[in-house]
Amino acid sequence: AMYKLRSRVFSVSLLLSSNSVAQGYSLGGSLPHRFSRGVALRGGASPRAAAAGAQEAATAVPLTSASLAASDAAASDWTGDMMVVPVWEAKEGESIALGAEAAALDAALSGAVADLIADSEFKGKAGSSAVVSLPRGGNVRKVAVVGMGLSTDFKISGARKFGATLATLATEQKPKQAAALLPTGPALAADTQQAAFEAAMLGLSPDTRYKSDADSDENKPPPLQA
Repeated sequence: AMYKLRSRVFSVSLLLSSNSVAQGYSLGGSLPHRFSRGVALRGGASPRAAAAGAQEAATAVPLTSASLAASDAAASDWTGDMMVVPVWEAKEGESIALGAEAAALDAALSGAVADLIADSEFKGKAGSSAVVSLPRGGNVRKVAVVGMGLSTDFKISGARKFGATLATLATEQKPKQAAALLPTGPALAADTQQAAFEAAMLGLSPDTRYKSDADSDENKPPPLQA
């Protein structure tokens, strides 16, 4: 199955194997339209605290508007600018192993994923990434790998790091169409999927409140379209 993130600003496709889709998972509308790093006000707050809260809300970081839509597209059939492949860190003395969907994608890309891992000596450390441009004329222009760390140590914090890395890749590589496989073997649980998606959207919501060059290329969201 495939999830698509849609927004007035951007759209990203997140490819999932059918085994990793959480039943009843929904993200649309689950995040506030504005994100504040401060402490929420409780009932009975003093006027001074209420005024401080109002000021904080007025200067909160605008959060990108996004939603998820399911699709059954296979990664090996996808066409676009950048495909992101998450990989688990290999244990000492072992090599990184690709899941079935990632292996099918690798075959469709003439071994580009395996070559990227070997050529960059990629270890799969949490939050690490590597990108390579592919020859023109193929279905995918760039492929990237993202390290997930050891599967035995994976927690919510690791899922957030994965989502943040997706946002960084989208911002730095500036694709118009991007897709990312979700990990398998093991697959992400519902709560870690949620954490990854939230971190990706927060990463695509730059804090430009106090920047004089808020409209500069550096602070613009990536030109994602589909």
